[in-house]
Amino acid sequence: MKRGNHIDGKRASRRATLAVCLALAVWIASAFPPIDPAVHAEEDTTDYSVAPEVVAPSGVLMDMRSGKVLFEKDKDAQREPAGTTKIMTALLALENLKPEDAITVDEQTYATDGSGLYLLAGETISVDNLMYALMLPAENDVAAPLAKAISGNVEAFAERMNARAAEIGATGTHFVNPNGNHVDNHVSTAYDMALIAREAMKNEHFRRYAGAIEYILPATNKQQERQIRNANRLLYDESRSVMVYNRQRPILCEGAIGVKTGYTAQAGNCIVASASRNGLELIAVVMGAGSTMVYADALEMLEYGFHNYENITVFATGGKIAEIPVKGGKSKQVNAVFAQDVNATVPKGVTAGALDVRVTSSGALDAPVTAGAVVGVATAYMGEEKLGESALITESAVDKTELGKMIKATGNVLSVIVKIVIGIIAVLAVWIAVVLIRAELRKRNRRRRKLYNGATREVKRVKRIKH
Repeated sequence: MKRGNHIDGKRASRRATLAVCLALAVWIASAFPPIDPAVHAEEDTTDYSVAPEVVAPSGVLMDMRSGKVLFEKDKDAQREPAGTTKIMTALLALENLKPEDAITVDEQTYATDGSGLYLLAGETISVDNLMYALMLPAENDVAAPLAKAISGNVEAFAERMNARAAEIGATGTHFVNPNGNHVDNHVSTAYDMALIAREAMKNEHFRRYAGAIEYILPATNKQQERQIRNANRLLYDESRSVMVYNRQRPILCEGAIGVKTGYTAQAGNCIVASASRNGLELIAVVMGAGSTMVYADALEMLEYGFHNYENITVFATGGKIAEIPVKGGKSKQVNAVFAQDVNATVPKGVTAGALDVRVTSSGALDAPVTAGAVVGVATAYMGEEKLGESALITESAVDKTELGKMIKATGNVLSVIVKIVIGIIAVLAVWIAVVLIRAELRKRNRRRRKLYNGATREVKRVKRIKH
């Protein structure tokens, strides 16, 4: 009887699960209508110069290279970051663990409400595989093992998260856990999450995890292999659409390279999205979206950025900027060139020649001059906005002229002669001093002997008189 009840219970559970899955499928189908091929094929005449209409309460668009904010909506308001929290968890894991390190899962002491990989106590899995599980389907139960491997416990790891956030400049952020589950005082801002993602994207391993669409987790000592898929639809979804600039288009974002989605009932839908086109990399952050508008908001910001901004080379390595006078050299001047490339994100149509370049230099140089010597700095401005700067170095060496060499050689000989003369004078001075001192001593001795002899004669005279 008990076994029958158990079987009936399992069947009921399966029916409930199936019902939930069907309901979810219906919701997804209604939320993401299929693409109309005719609409998809029509020419895009959208006016992207209009600022994005972000529906979510907070959003920001940032240039990956410089950190420049290109668009924002309430970017500094503190909100729950949900699963985008895992960007910081992943960053710390990459900075403190090796991908090949193995972690054995202990009895979970941390609540992992929401999605999970369903790790088992005693299961051993590599950091590399945990990172894929953390970043693709955003499994909550893989964050705690990573946190414990780094800091011993979740609380200590949260302190480390906050310290790292402060280093990055995320001043409006306070993390309490490593996975983003709802808890009081676990907050960040759209701007802070963009800063954290920008720092994480500097790591090539992070880019690999954040941009993977699918991954097969190898079998462990406790479980068979599992296939996981990225929750970030911007990377792959061509079959569903959203409205972007009042135009139906696929969720798939051209040039998408990451980063992370997140959701809790309290936080709403969140996403940190990144994409790259024509040398320009952008980060779009949406926080608190109420529905699938999270993708529409992210896409609208990204399209605005790519259509209105571009990355240009302000200074190119080796490019000539000025001629520096050289005194006493075979050449009367030497070229000052840029020491490194400097790129900047500017509105489209702005050229390097239109920028305000301010140069400070050391002035005229004395030969000889070595190649690569730092002789100044060049700074580029667009209005009062500083775009970047480069050290200025000499393009080539400049030797002294023959006359300069002769003068230098003559100067060296004269210097030696002067030193010899000074040495001789010093010796003579010492010798004269010694002679004078000895003469004075002889005079004193003669006076003493004279006085002694006189006193002796007087004593003898007195003795004679007494006798």
